[in-house]
Amino acid sequence: MPTTGRREEVRLLGVTVPELLAKLRADPRLSGLADLVTGGPKDVWGLRAAARACGLGQTQLNVQLRRVTGLTCHQLRTRLRVLQALSLLREPDARLIDVCFDAGFGSIPSFYRSFARLMGVPPSSLRARPVFSRRRNANS
Repeated sequence: MPTTGRREEVRLLGVTVPELLAKLRADPRLSGLADLVTGGPKDVWGLRAAARACGLGQTQLNVQLRRVTGLTCHQLRTRLRVLQALSLLREPDARLIDVCFDAGFGSIPSFYRSFARLMGVPPSSLRARPVFSRRRNANS
């Protein structure tokens, strides 16, 4: 499950993971999705698997999910992956290619596009900031 340890990054994405999971579990139609989501970003799931986990059709799932969270299934999955990438990027020795695939993205261009769209900067720029890395913070 994605954890960044810093609420400000999570808030940039609109909601914390625990809040999101609580919203999913509070709706009986979406509780199956909460179980699927907690499997982690490397567990491959998409709209079809999410709909099946909830016992809904794909359109019904997206309508219900948007009503409860304001996100489609694709947007939810992307945000969770970006949150995981944020956590991984804090490790100074982690290579960007490893972060990309460990967070569940299928390609580096997809990772960069999604990350930049949600965070406003590409992952390499965010990582270069001195206040971002754990090692740099520990030495400050």
